[in-house]
Amino acid sequence: MHPRYPLILAANRDEDYDRASAPAFFWHDVPNLLGGRDLKDGGTWFGLSNHLLDTPWPKVERGKKALQALLARKQRPLPEDSFDILTDRTMPDDKSLPDTGVGLQWERILSPIFISSPTYGTRSSIVLMVDGKGHVTFIERTFNSHPNPYMTAKFEFKINSSPYG
Repeated sequence: MHPRYPLILAANRDEDYDRASAPAFFWHDVPNLLGGRDLKDGGTWFGLSNHLLDTPWPKVERGKKALQALLARKQRPLPEDSFDILTDRTMPDDKSLPDTGVGLQWERILSPIFISSPTYGTRSSIVLMVDGKGHVTFIERTFNSHPNPYMTAKFEFKINSSPYG
């Protein structure tokens, strides 16, 4: 918990580079939904893991510790601070890797917070920050197979406290 931001989410979308998708936007058919869109099957992401929320994968544990340390040392964390965590390419030791059935070589490729391989990797990074007054900052950086973001989408708005306005 942070005294200024009751909600901070930071997540990467890892996917095949050739899978068609649209960057974050407010959907025309669901106007209150902000997010990217999978153009193959129509879904979205930022709902972050291929398993349970608290699955102790090394990159999840590393990210959680980094975010906890950031929030403990900064009164006013910036979105950039969370993006720094999401670009971590540290690979854990083989003994720490999970066995998800894809083989050791792929477990290694998938183990960093930011994934990069010739065909699969981190397609985008999203930071969502909501302050105590309901001000939302949502930033998505799209990478696909590029080492640096080639597109950034930023949305800021206020959440109404009542669903009736």
